Amino acid sequence: MKFGTRSTNNNEQFIRTREEPLRYIEFFDSEGTSFHLLTKRLDLTEAEILETYKNRWYIELFFKWIKQHLKVSHLFSHLPAGIWNQLFITLITFALIEIMRLIHQPKKSVWEFLRVFRLYMFNPISQLLTTCKGRLKKSKGRQRLPDSKPIEIRFGEDFAIVSPITKEHFLRNNSNV
Repeated sequence: MKFGTRSTNNNEQFIRTREEPLRYIEFFDSEGTSFHLLTKRLDLTEAEILETYKNRWYIELFFKWIKQHLKVSHLFSHLPAGIWNQLFITLITFALIEIMRLIHQPKKSVWEFLRVFRLYMFNPISQLLTTCKGRLKKSKGRQRLPDSKPIEIRFGEDFAIVSPITKEHFLRNNSNV
């Protein structure tokens, strides 16, 4: 339901018949976009509610970063303790990999090192360290191809002609074309 619009659907009726009171807050951002919030938190001031709403977006961005970069695709538990455990394990793993990267390959980006780490995750650590100790290849940029001379093809002169036609007959017919 979009708040602030007129509609006569069941959601609006539910809000009107709700036993606990709701608080309506309307605010505008710096670009003039209006936002409408409904909350049951009557103990907070408008500024505190707006700050909480703003911080909610930072939390959303943090979880988006975790999903994209640390490959946490889903939660294994929906209990608060399980969510905290998975979050802590993910961040501790990331911190340990970052420490390992700083020790062995500080010039590689975190994402390059994570890619290599994922490749060697189930192999002995010696293979990973051998790969990490390899010299970094510097890019030479886009390479220009050397200028090459066009190949001149002379049909009939350098090849054997297997037919009763003579070489002169072949050359004469091709020069007319």
